[in-house]
Amino acid sequence: MGTQLVEFGVVNLPNFNPPNALSLAGQVAYCWKNWQAGKVLLVFDDVKDWKQIQPYLPPKGSRFKVLITTRLNTGLVYPSLPLDKLSADGALELLTTLLGKDKVKKELEFAKGLCRFVDYVPIGLYQIAAQCREPGRVLC
Repeated sequence: MGTQLVEFGVVNLPNFNPPNALSLAGQVAYCWKNWQAGKVLLVFDDVKDWKQIQPYLPPKGSRFKVLITTRLNTGLVYPSLPLDKLSADGALELLTTLLGKDKVKKELEFAKGLCRFVDYVPIGLYQIAAQCREPGRVLC
């Protein structure tokens, strides 16, 4: 994880070169101190073991905001918002709200299949809706 953070900074940020002499933890600390100006949102998706990412999190109270998604009760010490699965009807209702009644009604069975595909998880439905909004698409 630490290597990915450092590599992301090197590849995507101008003039960002952590000293090679630093340990990995030191390079990650360098990242947090020298990241480009502005607010930053870090997303750690589908975390299975919170202890694996803990050493690489930015300091609390910094300009970095962290979003950690997980399907497990990992014992995180941060505020959490549990997002359970929706019912099949609830998922279809959310998808309809996101895409519009006409679009979903035209391809109702396909829309139901998409809801099943993302296991009725709201964030999956939001991702599908973002893809489906592209011009010319009927429903993904």
